[in-house]
Amino acid sequence: MSFVNLQYQIGHTAIEIITTGVSHYHPNHVFNDDLSSKFLKNTIDIDYTVTLEIHALPVDFGIDLEKLILCHNLDDGRWIYLSFDKWIALFNEQESRFVLFLRNFRVFSEAYKSTLSFLFKYFTKDIGTFFHSAGIQIADHNYIFLAPSGTGKTTLSLRAQKGGLPVLSDEMVFVSKNGGCFVAYSSPFGRITDGPLEAPLGGIFFLKQGTAARFSRINSSQALARAWQDSYYRDTVLDFSDQKLRFKNRIVTPAERLKIFDLWHELFSTVPCFEMEFPIDFDDWHKLAELVENA
Repeated sequence: MSFVNLQYQIGHTAIEIITTGVSHYHPNHVFNDDLSSKFLKNTIDIDYTVTLEIHALPVDFGIDLEKLILCHNLDDGRWIYLSFDKWIALFNEQESRFVLFLRNFRVFSEAYKSTLSFLFKYFTKDIGTFFHSAGIQIADHNYIFLAPSGTGKTTLSLRAQKGGLPVLSDEMVFVSKNGGCFVAYSSPFGRITDGPLEAPLGGIFFLKQGTAARFSRINSSQALARAWQDSYYRDTVLDFSDQKLRFKNRIVTPAERLKIFDLWHELFSTVPCFEMEFPIDFDDWHKLAELVENA
């Protein structure tokens, strides 16, 4: 049994993860020369501490939840269940306990980052929201660029880096209201980030690849509806819910989801929104910023 303490911070939320379990499943292996190491902290006030238990599953072991519950003392309290092809996990907020079952070591990096992503989404749901978006800093503002996977976020982020602009992330950006305005923060989730960054949110763009740069203003209601369709908070986490196992089947309760939606409504009513068609060689970043200023 090994113990590893790692601390991470996104925005103003700090999480400490105390990892226990099979010795060769070691978080430091994940973050050697990895972008997520930029968000590791050693001297911060911790908001949440979670014990992460890591267990290996035999190759021929099926998803027998009742057997897992009996073997690992998971029969008390309410659990959120997450299932992927090569790993499964259960989380209990009351016990601050996250139990991760891996089929092989090769999936540990993916599973650990997914664990970290889940915990930050879960613990920040009362103060802000994560967007499936790229984030780029231009002058003294941050801008987020929403698009489904594989439709331009990483391409645009690479163009921004080539142009000398800081990238918050090419996959996930955290937004919260701070001091009367909305602020966008970087995250380690994705392939590209320039580390911890924060600045007021200047504009929201819905990406569409094209042959030339074109921008069109979107009203707040239309923008909110489009963004919510790709929201982390809209769907259930579980493919099923077994009441006798007492699994909680959503990352947020209906009341929490309503609160998040109200925050989104205020955000999209406050921050100018645009549809952005861009070519793969796009580099007119100052025109983008001027467009928002004149909105």
